[in-house]
Amino acid sequence: MTDLHAPRPATPASPAAGPVPPARADHATRHVPLGEVFTGWATRDPHAPAVTDGRRTWSYGELARRAGRLGAHLAANGAGPERTVALVLPRSMELIAAELAVALTGAAFLPVDPDYPAERRELMLADA
Repeated sequence: MTDLHAPRPATPASPAAGPVPPARADHATRHVPLGEVFTGWATRDPHAPAVTDGRRTWSYGELARRAGRLGAHLAANGAGPERTVALVLPRSMELIAAELAVALTGAAFLPVDPDYPAERRELMLADA
C-alpha cells in the first residue's frame, strides 16, 4: 500500500527538461462524487455486468435501479450532504447497492460488519 502523505525522496532536476510551467487555474482537478461516477457508468452501458458474487450478476441498470429505490427512501428519511448513514450488512451485492444508494443522496456511508463485536460496532457508530 502506498502512503500518499509519506515524504518522497527528492528527484534530481533534469537539465534538458527545462522549467516547469505553473499550474493553470482552468486545469484544476474536479473531485467527482461517487454517485455521479456510478450514474455515468450506468447510463453509458446499462446492460454490462456491474457486480457479481459468483452466483448472481447484476447489470449496471439493475444495480442503478436498486440503488435508486433505496436512495430515494433514504433521502426521504433525512440522508443527504453532511449526514452519515451506517450500513450494518454483511459483505454482499446488497451492501454495494446500499453504499451506492447512500452516495446518490450525497451522504457518507459507514459500513459496519454485523459480525463485529457489539462493543466495536457501538464505538464505530459513536465515533461517526
